[in-house]
Amino acid sequence: MKWLRFIIACLSLLVILVGCRENDAENGYKTKEKAIQYGLLQEDVNETAVLSIGEYEGETFVFFEKDGALGVASLTKIRNGYSWFRRSLISALRHEAFLIQLQVLTIKLSLT
Repeated sequence: MKWLRFIIACLSLLVILVGCRENDAENGYKTKEKAIQYGLLQEDVNETAVLSIGEYEGETFVFFEKDGALGVASLTKIRNGYSWFRRSLISALRHEAFLIQLQVLTIKLSLT
């Protein structure tokens, strides 16, 4: 009977430890590429959804399309890698002029 209690206590502790473990997103990814891969997976889109990637003041911005809407995420340097961060999707992409403005903005970001 003592062994059964011991086994149950160990299994309970194991479940608690696994449930409280930080995931890779909180720990960061070693490269920007891995962070982008994770972010796109999190957004449920693939690499073809990426419209542009630009850098500004040490941060990398990823512009992507999902379900006709524009998503903007940033890669932030954290203690041991990079982390993907996105607030929300912006309204629908319907106009060619908007896409051209996005390309111009990306060029400006990469030049600074």
